[in-house]
Amino acid sequence: MNGRDMVEIREIGEGPARAVAIHVRLPGEGANLLVVRAEEGYLMCGYLNLAIAEEVGDAAALVTGVGTIDQFLNGRVAAVTTGARGRGVVAGMAVREALDRLGPGR
Repeated sequence: MNGRDMVEIREIGEGPARAVAIHVRLPGEGANLLVVRAEEGYLMCGYLNLAIAEEVGDAAALVTGVGTIDQFLNGRVAAVTTGARGRGVVAGMAVREALDRLGPGR
């Protein structure tokens, strides 16, 4: 497997509201690490630790049950940190709406 098969990076949106999606294919059956970084926070898959994001004061949201960037972008927020909640992100919200709320100027 070469490096291109292990990591996918995709820009989401345009201009100042754009975000960057990162998908790392981990060793093992169906193991995937996904993060989408917006201007003022990020959304992450279940491989990452929401409690640590809370502890360090990040505006972060957890999205579970996804294995690709497209699935992630069409998913729903499962849990949020206090910082994300302060920006209007709540559990059950569509990921694309959460990204908008984590964009600049919100």
